Amino acid sequence: MNPINISNNLNNHLVSTTIDDAYKYQTHSDFIRNLKPTVFSPICIFCLSKNTKNLTKDAGSFKQCLNCNKQFRATIVRN
Repeated sequence: MNPINISNNLNNHLVSTTIDDAYKYQTHSDFIRNLKPTVFSPICIFCLSKNTKNLTKDAGSFKQCLNCNKQFRATIVRN
């Protein structure tokens, strides 16, 4: 058999996955399904002001203080 026929035989027996389903993450683990989202403290680690803004879209792991104008990695309040 030539290599092209072997390749075609393999491809004809494989079930294809749609692009929408290829990157879906599904789990049957109760532990993973019950995880709580991480909550970050809004308090500036330099001046203790609560007047901060999020610099990232991940619930605020990196922030900027609007009082002292410093940027910092926020502390985790709850995970």
